[in-house]
Formats: sequence, structure tokens, C-alpha cells
Amino acid sequence: MSDAPQGPGWWQASDGKWYPPEQQPAAPAGGPPPAYGAPGAGFAAPQAGVVDVGQALSYAWAKFTQHLSKIIVILVVLVAVNLVGQVIARTTESIVVSLVISIVIWVISLIIQLGIVRLALDITAGREPDVSTLFKTDRLGPYVIASILYGLAVFVGLFALCIGALIVAFLLYFYPFFILDKGEDPVQSLGSSFNMVKSHVGELLVLAIVAIAINAISCGFLSPVSWIAAAYAYRVLNGQPVAP
Repeated sequence: MSDAPQGPGWWQASDGKWYPPEQQPAAPAGGPPPAYGAPGAGFAAPQAGVVDVGQALSYAWAKFTQHLSKIIVILVVLVAVNLVGQVIARTTESIVVSLVISIVIWVISLIIQLGIVRLALDITAGREPDVSTLFKTDRLGPYVIASILYGLAVFVGLFALCIGALIVAFLLYFYPFFILDKGEDPVQSLGSSFNMVKSHVGELLVLAIVAIAINAISCGFLSPVSWIAAAYAYRVLNGQPVAP
């Protein structure tokens, strides 16, 4: 165990520490393989475990422009799904029907949110983005439970003058990545995100602020840049290779 990589093959655990290759944990029995969409031979070597914000954003921008036509289709689908959901919810007068519709829309939104993480992991693994990826449902159960726990944690954070909610949201932001990539359970994924972010608060905070600014200025059109940058940061901080 070390605070920095000591040679080839060293990997960084969610506790922020680096371990030798022989201590690499095996995939859980019956679970998905480690590193969802993990890059294979011919990809870039693992990074040093420190996110260069400029490099992360440059990488994300390059991938955004490379896949621009497909990403535009994905954005159109996202907007269309949201609009249809809002229209349906507002056109019913029955409280029961409205509640059922709201739950269905919430579940669909979670599927799409997880799909966005899946797409970002695919892109950083060198895979072509595909709209159908937005609607895959594997690992949805753990994600739903983790999202409820995440929401409760953020709600509790509101009692700390609202700043606490922002801090909690920031620290737990990467939990979907751990659910998809590592096959972790809800509580474990939240803990892994917390440990990873607190060990790299400086660079991830800067990345988050820049991403929020980009999304606000572009009215969400450049949000895929922040998705890809987040996936890039996740792979780097976990010692995974990133597709060139």
C-alpha cells in the first residue's frame, strides 16, 4: 500500500491508496466484469491518479466533437422524453393517475440518467455512443436504491444552510460509476464515491465548477462535455486506461 503508484500495474482503490498488481481484487462472483466497457489492448496507459482539469476538458471536448452527430440525437431524445413526460403529467386530472404517471416518469428518468453514465463510460472506453444505451436497465435496481439514499443524504444536508446539500451532492456524485463499473451495491457505491472525491477534492471541485459553468452558459447543449469529463476523471482516479 502506498500514497503513490510504485510501478507498472499499481492500481488505486476507492480509499485513495495505491496497491501492487498482485492485490488487485477479483470480480464478485455472479457480478459484472470489472471496469464496465473497460478498454483493451492499444489504449492509453493508466494515468498517474491525479486529474488534470485542462486535459480532462480537452479530452471531453475532442470526444464531443468527434461524436457530435450522435450526441445531438441523444440530446434530442432526452429533451423529447422530458417534454412528453411533462405534458402527460399535466393533462390528467386524476390524483391517482397523476401519481402513477409521476412514478413512471421518475423511473424512466433514472434509467436515462444511468444510461448517460453508461454512454460516458463507453466513450472513454473507445466505444461508439448509441442512443439505445440510454434505455438499458441492467444495474437499475441498485441504482434506484442508491439514488433514494443519495436524495435523503442531500435532503439532510439542506439543514446545514443548504451548503451541506451541495457538499453531499459533490462527495457522492460518482456513485453511479461505481455501480456500473465495479458492480458495487448501493451503500458501497456511495462510500466509494465519498472516499474517492475526498482524496481528490481540489481537482474535482475545479472540474465540477467549470462543468457547471459550461452547462449554464450553453443552456445544457454542452452537458455531454461534462459527462465525458466526469467519466475521464473516474477512470484516471481508479487507475484505468482511457481510450485515446
